[in-house]
Amino acid sequence: MRIGMLVATGCVFAALAVACGSSDTGPAGSAGASGSAGSGGSNTGDSCAVPQCFLDLMAACRPEGTCTTESLGDTTSMVSNACYENGVKWSTTVTMGGAGITSEMKGYKADGSLCFTAGGTTDTSGNNTTEYKDLGGTTVVTVTVTGGKMTYVCGGQTVTIDPSACPKGDGGTTSDCTQGTCAIP
Repeated sequence: MRIGMLVATGCVFAALAVACGSSDTGPAGSAGASGSAGSGGSNTGDSCAVPQCFLDLMAACRPEGTCTTESLGDTTSMVSNACYENGVKWSTTVTMGGAGITSEMKGYKADGSLCFTAGGTTDTSGNNTTEYKDLGGTTVVTVTVTGGKMTYVCGGQTVTIDPSACPKGDGGTTSDCTQGTCAIP
């Protein structure tokens, strides 16, 4: 089953599609629950399945298809907007500082309404911690990237994934984007 997952690596947020060990694709935009670690469980093996609570937060604003990206700013502060074929839009603000990088992201549904917010910090070694929040401002998921591995904590689960060991999926990624104009609500 193909899923979209947000990854905070280095100084930018990127969409990375990962296959979760099943050939069932389900309806477009469907994430399903297959492959999750289970409530209260822990997954530190080589699974590519992210927790269902993360998939639920992203379900309404999963990027799909080609995209147009627009970047504004300078070397210390940049805003990057991505508009996807399915109407989903993401806006990321990255600010460079002496101790590292701070990032803020907003995801918008196809109808233009806000879907989630996220904020994170990346230290000078490239380690990152990002909190994903629902519309009420409650942290739903915390993702920590250390040594290229991502650890998701949400819904009573802790799941660690090594993206380099996961097959690439067919979801929207920043490499699928072309430069252009992308207006964010």
